[in-house]
Formats: sequence, C-alpha cells, structure tokens
Amino acid sequence: MNKYKQYSFFLWLIAAVLLFVGANKVYRNYAAKQIIEESFGSKATEKDFPAADQATSDKAEKPKQNAEGKPLVPNFTLENEKGEEVSLSDYSGKVVILNFWASWCPPCKGEMPEFQKINDELEASNDVVLLTINLTDGQRETKEKAMSFLQENKYDFTTLFDTEGIASGIFGIQSIPTTIIIDKEGYLHDYIMGATTKSAVLSSVNEVK
Repeated sequence: MNKYKQYSFFLWLIAAVLLFVGANKVYRNYAAKQIIEESFGSKATEKDFPAADQATSDKAEKPKQNAEGKPLVPNFTLENEKGEEVSLSDYSGKVVILNFWASWCPPCKGEMPEFQKINDELEASNDVVLLTINLTDGQRETKEKAMSFLQENKYDFTTLFDTEGIASGIFGIQSIPTTIIIDKEGYLHDYIMGATTKSAVLSSVNEVK
C-alpha cells in the first residue's frame, strides 16, 4: 500500500511539473505577444520599419501575424564591436536567437557560459544564429565595459550594441536577461524572461528549426 501511495505521489508530481512547464510556455508566448504589440504601437519609429512588407510606421496598426497569432518582428540595425552595421534581415531564412544582456547584470553573467556553448554548437550551422544584444546605455553600461567583460571571459559570440534602445524598444525589454527566438519566416516564436539554459534554448529552437 505504501509503495502504491509513493508511486501515485510521483505520478502526480510528474503531471504537475509537466502542467507547469506547459502553462509557463503558454504564458510566455502570450506575454511576448502583448509586450511586442504594445511596444510596436508606442515605441517604434520609422527607422525600426525599413521594410514595407515587415511592418508599418502607423502607430495604430498592429504587427502582421502568422497563423498561430505570432507577430512578425520588424527589421532593425545595430553595430557590432568593429562598428559594422548588422541587421536582423541579414539572417533572413534562419532561426535567430537574441539574448539581451549587460555586464552589470549577475543573472546575465551567470548564463553566459550556456550561450557560449550554444554558440560553439551552432558554429557550423547554416540555419540557426545567435546574436547577443548588449544594453549599452552609455552610463551604467558602455561598449568598453561590455567588451572588457567579453574578452576577460573569452566569449566570442556575436555581440551587437543597442546604444539607442532600438532593439530593446521593439521587444519591450523590461528586465534582463531576456532571450527571444525568431523563426525562419521572421515571426516571434519564444520569449524567455530571466536566466535560461542551453537545453531550454535549443529545445525551443528545435521546434521551428
């Protein structure tokens, strides 16, 4: 009888965990949709929408959505460490992982080894790319501070510097770290708030790879 109760307890525990994970994924996607729709309407400017088929500068219009109701992510352009312009549209047809971070953020620094592992694994991939986006406000975070942190820890993933808040404004970033998955057609797939892991990110990527 005791064994039966113990077995039942574990079954209920597993079911509860699966239910929580599923509910959390649904909530993340709902929250992401709401955040981005509100962000597009209140913070986006014409320079955030260079492609007419991606979005519109009309603040009253919601972004285009796919069959699942996921919003189309507008193109944006930031500079890398060399001062070269890099656009989201450069990776059209690929799954894109965006990770928003800053060197003063402990959870961001804590998950960086995971993203280095992701980058190493994707190095030979032609259909998935990782772009980390540094929230470079010029005060608490500067390009110099960010580059020093990356170099000290030997992180070699691509880093873009959001000096004007363009990317963070598009995605309505309210806290970091935040990780976003964009599918091959350019639609938002996942929005992970808080620190994450390699397995969680790649699991989400594999859903749209």
